Amino acid sequence: FDDFVRRHSADSTRGSSFVEFPEPTAPIGGGLRRAIVGVVFVALFCDFMLTTIIVPIIPSLLSDLGVDQLLIGILFASKPMVQLVCNPVMGLVADRIGPRVSLFLGLLVLALSTAGFAVGQTYAVLIAARGVQGMGSSATMTGGMALIATSYPDDDGRGAAIGQAMTGLALGVLSGPVIGGVLYNYFGKTYAFLAVAGLLVLNLIAQVSLNTAERCVRSRDSAQYQILINSGDVVSRDLSGIGSSSEPSPGRLAWLRIYGDPYALLLALAIVLNTAAIGVLEPLLPLYLHRRFGLSSSITGLVWCSSTLAYVLMTPIAGKLSDKVAKWKLLWLGFALMGVSLPFLTLFDRLWVTIVALVGVGAGMGLIDTPAMPCLCDIADWRGLGKYGSVFAIGDMATSIGMVLGTVLGSYVASTLGLDVSVRGAAVILFCFGPFLIMLRRIGSKH
Repeated sequence: FDDFVRRHSADSTRGSSFVEFPEPTAPIGGGLRRAIVGVVFVALFCDFMLTTIIVPIIPSLLSDLGVDQLLIGILFASKPMVQLVCNPVMGLVADRIGPRVSLFLGLLVLALSTAGFAVGQTYAVLIAARGVQGMGSSATMTGGMALIATSYPDDDGRGAAIGQAMTGLALGVLSGPVIGGVLYNYFGKTYAFLAVAGLLVLNLIAQVSLNTAERCVRSRDSAQYQILINSGDVVSRDLSGIGSSSEPSPGRLAWLRIYGDPYALLLALAIVLNTAAIGVLEPLLPLYLHRRFGLSSSITGLVWCSSTLAYVLMTPIAGKLSDKVAKWKLLWLGFALMGVSLPFLTLFDRLWVTIVALVGVGAGMGLIDTPAMPCLCDIADWRGLGKYGSVFAIGDMATSIGMVLGTVLGSYVASTLGLDVSVRGAAVILFCFGPFLIMLRRIGSKH
């Protein structure tokens, strides 16, 4: 408020004028912003740890129950399918009732899903818990990312904040199978999922405390004032409706029009292709490593972790770079890096070459995923949408579609033509798509 007054004091000799000072959309103070990023970080960590913690638990449990491989595959696929269906709804919910409420509801649903996994002893209960998890993941991802975007409305530091939050996602993917395997072996299935439930409850408490602290700060420093600039005198008056009409309304159907925006669709296609490339590798590369190099399951997992570690390290770096470099350039660089790295996964009979290639794939994925999120925010700002739930719903939908397509098409091509053809074909597609990203150069809040 004081900075605003100082900026406009020099204009006081121009005559009397009223300037509306609308309520800011971002929390006041960097401490609250960092706390919001921390809450979203833990929320995404819990979400994706719950996604991967079942990898060493559920197949063993269901095999003991006599469930065949087809039904196990359906259980694993139910989460992204439910998430895909729920994403547009959750995006609208985040835009209409606010990202804080959406994130809170998402965490509650995830806690309910975790309880279902903890107590479930039948296939019906477990697949229901997996479907409920898809609903919670949709609300958590959409609400959490929209909350960060709303907290950084001027795009200053938004990319870095999103990169830090997405590091929690990567750490959840990396630690889930390890934590799940250890807890399951020593304490049983119930305690493994209760550990995730405990983190979710703590995060819910932290979010309630954060919202309370933010309301206290807003009640003290909120900008519910109208400034009268007249001969250097500044008079502030408490007005309840300030900001309600100072910005043109994007319209009730703006959230629907964003789903047909060409720039948003281009970026969604980029996310689909990026995720599909990973979807090709996840079910096929471990089997390839076992057959070609004779690796055990534990060593295969460690080799695969090289890609995840590269992603963990790249996400905060790419987030900071996206605040300083044109985002489309980072996206193009990510596609080029993945296009170069993919063929080397199967090109030589050297394990170290495969590991280096996996590091390149993970780093390239980080260069695509992280800048794509603030770029979606830029599209919403550029179109005057003013809210971010729907654009992040587009990104989450693209991720689900890419994972399903990559798994299905990659498995089919690999079974008929081999893994070599699959990864090289994916590399060619990524290389050819990269130049199209130059069309995103017009997008940016500074234009």
